[in-house]
Amino acid sequence: MAEDKASHVCAVLTSDEPLLAELAKCNLSVMHVDSEDKLLEIASKSSTEMVVFDATDCKKDKIGAKVAALIKANKQAFVCVYGKEIGQNPHVRIQVANNGGPMTTWSSEAVREAADRVYGTLFPSASDPVFGCPYCKKPRLSEDAMWAHCPMYHLNEKNIEAECPICKKVPQQYLQVHLRNFHGPVRRGELPNEFHPDISLYSFGLVVCQREDGKFLLVQEKANEGFWMPGGRLNPGEGLITGAMREVEEEAGIDVELTGVLKLEFLPSHSRSKSFVRLRCVFMAKPANPNDEPKSIPDFESIGATWVSLEEMDGLRLRSSEPRHWAEYLAKGGTVFPLSVLETT
Repeated sequence: MAEDKASHVCAVLTSDEPLLAELAKCNLSVMHVDSEDKLLEIASKSSTEMVVFDATDCKKDKIGAKVAALIKANKQAFVCVYGKEIGQNPHVRIQVANNGGPMTTWSSEAVREAADRVYGTLFPSASDPVFGCPYCKKPRLSEDAMWAHCPMYHLNEKNIEAECPICKKVPQQYLQVHLRNFHGPVRRGELPNEFHPDISLYSFGLVVCQREDGKFLLVQEKANEGFWMPGGRLNPGEGLITGAMREVEEEAGIDVELTGVLKLEFLPSHSRSKSFVRLRCVFMAKPANPNDEPKSIPDFESIGATWVSLEEMDGLRLRSSEPRHWAEYLAKGGTVFPLSVLETT
């Protein structure tokens, strides 16, 4: 595969030795440049599959414009913004998302893993049908490559009304949701489908996770909707506690210890076509390991996650006011009910 590797480039602008050491392990051909102009030049080449921009020394309010220029130079390349403090700053993460950047991280290991995922989408087998990405028009993606490529590269983008390149249907739901649930590993039964039309009870577990320093774990949501608490719909047969912990791991990349219950909602709904009940439990939690870092590689579950203080929520795009509500509630000494309130007798 030496010839293939040489023809697929990862351009990187950094002086960070740990990052360079990690990238030296990846399957892409790494091209280290020493200026933003050179990075932009290499980014524009069709052989460039990934661009890594170390924004450590960049003014925070200039990062978005630089990301936009890189994406304009090559809409099919995966652009990653790197920086030890930059990657954990929620306002910078939103700025990068506003300008089309799919990934912001502080982790050199995550950059290398992302490079390997990019490389893994490049080589369909001779027997695989190939398709073009409906977002960036990247060609020659197998079904599984399309399934991995779209959320990794384009989860920040708004929904588009487009025909699915694989099944040729125009989905009624978000295109990313259609691709995830009806193609690739899910189509083959290797992963569960999120849609269960025969279910009349929909259960959701949401988690307010607070660290010892007072910061809260927030997830960066799809389609640039902003930050929200980790959580989501439970799988059939899954308990509230087990499902909530799974959702945090999938969306935020860390394990948590549930410590209590903040709210339990029971919301019946009725329409001409269907009657159902929506059960929603909001848990209190702490990180199982305070040293664990949240995820920063985008996938179908989220763009990534970070720790955010109540003060940092000022001016931050939130999917709803709920994260701020719970942060203020806890700051005022609000009641956290024991997990035993969920026990059955």
